[in-house]
Formats: sequence, C-alpha cells, structure tokens
Amino acid sequence: MKKLLLIALGCLMSLMIFGCSSGNTNSNETSATNNNSTQAEQSNTPDELIVSDSNYTISKSGYVHYAVEIQNPNENYAAEFATITVTGKHADGTISFSDEWVISNLLPESTSYWANQAGDGDSVQGDTISFSVAVNDRNWSKSDQKMPTDLYTFDNVTIKTDQFDDLSAKGEITLNEDITVGTNSVESPMLVCILKDANGKIVTGFSGYMSSDLKVGTPSVFDISSYFEVPEYSTAEMYANPW
Repeated sequence: MKKLLLIALGCLMSLMIFGCSSGNTNSNETSATNNNSTQAEQSNTPDELIVSDSNYTISKSGYVHYAVEIQNPNENYAAEFATITVTGKHADGTISFSDEWVISNLLPESTSYWANQAGDGDSVQGDTISFSVAVNDRNWSKSDQKMPTDLYTFDNVTIKTDQFDDLSAKGEITLNEDITVGTNSVESPMLVCILKDANGKIVTGFSGYMSSDLKVGTPSVFDISSYFEVPEYSTAEMYANPW
C-alpha cells in the first residue's frame, strides 16, 4: 500500500508541475504578442510617395522639360516637403546632371501634377532621364485634411502655339474656397499645364504663376507659356497647386 501511495503521489506531483509549466508558457506567448503589437504601432511609418506617371522633352537648347504625376497613398499623413530628383545620363552612362526640386504639402490620398525644367543645357536626344520623389522622416506630419476636388476651376481655356513655336495656355481660374493647405496659401497657386497622348499618358508639361492673388468666387485671367518647343500631344489639362 505504501508503495502504491508513493507512486500515486509522484504522478500527482508530475501533473501539478506540468500544469504550472504549461500555464507559464501561454502567459509568456501572450505577453510577447502584445509587445510585438505595441512595437508595430510605434514603428508605423507612412508609405512612400509614388511617381505614377512622368515624361519629358529635351529642347533644342539642351534642357529637359518634364512633368510628373505624384500620388500620396497615405490616409493620415501629409508630406510637408518632398524632393523631386531628376537625373540625366548620356548614352555612355556618364552623368549629365542631377537636379532637385522641393515641393510642399502633399495632402493624404492626393494626386498632383508638377512641371519644371532641369539640366545644364547639354542634354541630347538619346539621354536617359529618370525621376524619383522622397520625403525625409521629419517632413511627414499626421493630417486628416483632404484636398478639395473643386478647390480651383478653369474656364474658357485655349491652348495654342504662339509665333515663337512655344505653347501658351490662357483662360480663367476661379478659387472656390478660402482654406489653408498645410502652410501654403491657396490664393497664389502654381499653374500647371499637362500634355497627354491619346492613351492618357503624360507627354510633358509646363508651369507658371498668377500675376495677382485670387479672390474666392471671382474668375481671374491667366496666361502661361512653355518657352520651349513641345512634341506632339493629344490633350492638354490645367491644374493648380497651392504654393
């Protein structure tokens, strides 16, 4: 009887020890899962901006005239400042130029169009031109502001070639709402004319500014020029960026 009793007690002790060990393991796993979730939340970073479309033309004077479509895919992050980098390479792989252009206040879930000139005047047909956009960690900010789809409206727009073979865009622009986009004023926007082919892809573009500030609800006349010879295109579209 004593021998049987000792065996039973030994089995009971083993069960108790196993049970405690099993309970501690589950607790540690739960704690580790919670820690991982907390770390994931703390390390949450915005997605990078996207150059969703881009193209360029090289003028007779050797400069690159480009246009890009940039998307901010983030729901709650605005890019206070972003840097567009344009790099040119000659056919032999040597660097022709590398230019940076800082743009500001790309609101969450927004799509915007930008056009500018790049290069040192020595680019030629056959060069490779590439585009990228980046934002420093310190230049992201939490934001719920969305860009109104009808902040600006364009009317009576005409696009035509002038006597110097440059393309001019004339018409009227109306500011429909008095707001602030990040730190930018909406009264003095950058005007961007985007040229697209028959498939809706960017060919090139050019930009300009208003000669005076806009007033809400009042149409104002604009007149901007490419100042370079443009290639063939199918459609021209006007956009405005708070600046």
